[in-house]
Amino acid sequence: MTQVRLGAKGAITVPRPICIDISIRANTLAFPQSIDDCMNYQPICRWVVEDWPTLEPVPQLSGRMRELVEFIFDHDARIDWVDVTFSKCDSAGVYAAVIGMAQSRHDFLVGRSDGRSGMSPFKLARLRRLDGVPGLAGN
Repeated sequence: MTQVRLGAKGAITVPRPICIDISIRANTLAFPQSIDDCMNYQPICRWVVEDWPTLEPVPQLSGRMRELVEFIFDHDARIDWVDVTFSKCDSAGVYAAVIGMAQSRHDFLVGRSDGRSGMSPFKLARLRRLDGVPGLAGN
């Protein structure tokens, strides 16, 4: 779980809790010979948990999701597929709405070369409405 600020650029906003599920597929050795042969997830986790709450707000979660997918692909050239799910949640981890994005490296690079993000988030499901939690009610 981390926090993200939503709103117009330059707006003063309070970070909101968000739960993130990330699946990464990479071409790595089945039997690594050293730690360098393994995926290092720490920079991704550190960026999401420590830096996100301090970043400028984005109008929608999909903007931060695109940034995350780009960060992951830029992190390690061996990564060939990323699947990300964002859930609005409260501090206890109770979920509200869920959106997700799955992206191959190929499609990501094609979109980048065209000057587009190449990514379109999709709504997976609305799990539960949280009327009593500020900032989480509804979508």
